[in-house]
Amino acid sequence: MNTKIKYLISGFIILITISLYLISQQEIEPPPATLKIDRTEQISGIGSYCWRGAWKALCADMVGIPTAQEPLIASSTFSAHLRLPLQEPPYELRLDVIRVKDEDELNFSERGWRWWDTRDMQGKNFTLSLESEQDIELSLEPGLYVLGVGAWWKEKGSASYGFLVEVQRWQE
Repeated sequence: MNTKIKYLISGFIILITISLYLISQQEIEPPPATLKIDRTEQISGIGSYCWRGAWKALCADMVGIPTAQEPLIASSTFSAHLRLPLQEPPYELRLDVIRVKDEDELNFSERGWRWWDTRDMQGKNFTLSLESEQDIELSLEPGLYVLGVGAWWKEKGSASYGFLVEVQRWQE
């Protein structure tokens, strides 16, 4: 066999091997969702998930619900615009609204998120319409809330997202 052809085949094999290695090292994690109240947008924390990539899948169980550091500010009755990261609509979509206090925050800040222990807390549960982008109307008492969104997609898997909202009492 010609020496040039041997080098070409060897180079091609090395290129394929390196490409497969780089693909296998990619993080398998769902992209974040966003929530917008008035003109302020918050990027979600990413909680527990089972996510499929091109070559592998990964499931991760998180302790608590991660949120942004600073809450979105809202009045008692507000509209929030939820945007999921995929164009494909989910086949199931849930919203949990849980009132929290400062002492419910877990004592770590992985990835710069705030983490909330909501295991023993009662909240309001809503089934959302199966759309990738939608407005959610909420009426809540003043306080600090974690909004947990659970989404399930046929092709990619499932993900949970956390948002932090502070409902304030407005002075007239």
